[in-house]
Amino acid sequence: MDRILFAAFLTASLVLCTRAVDPAACPPDCTKDFCTANPKAKCNIPGPREIPGCTGQCQLTYCNACYYSNTARNLPGNCRDCGGPISSLYCLERWAYCIQKADIKENGKPSSSDITEENFQCYRYPCPLRG
Repeated sequence: MDRILFAAFLTASLVLCTRAVDPAACPPDCTKDFCTANPKAKCNIPGPREIPGCTGQCQLTYCNACYYSNTARNLPGNCRDCGGPISSLYCLERWAYCIQKADIKENGKPSSSDITEENFQCYRYPCPLRG
C-alpha cells in the first residue's frame, strides 16, 4: 500500500510540463475567477508558450504567484529557485508562496480598483520545467 501511494506521489511530482496537445490535459487556466475561488491551486498560465523546452505544453504555476497590475512586473524578492529545472510540484508551490509574500512586501496589496480580469497576471518560474 505504501509503495503504491509513493509511486502515485512520485508520478504527480514529476509531471510539471505536460506534453499535451489537448488543453484539457493541463490544469485550469490561471484566471481572476479561478484563483479567487482557489487561491492555493495549481493553474496553467494561458497564452503563448514562452518557456524554452516547453513549447506547446502546460505552463504551471500556482494562484498565489499571481497579482493585479496593469504592467508586467519583474520577479520580486530573493526567492530560491529549485536549483534549475523544477523536478517537483512541492518546489514550485514553495517558490510561488515566496513570490506572493515578496510581491506584497514590494508592491503592497492591490486596491479594489486594480482587481480586474484585465490586470490579472502571474509570475512564471524563471527556468524551464522538466516533465
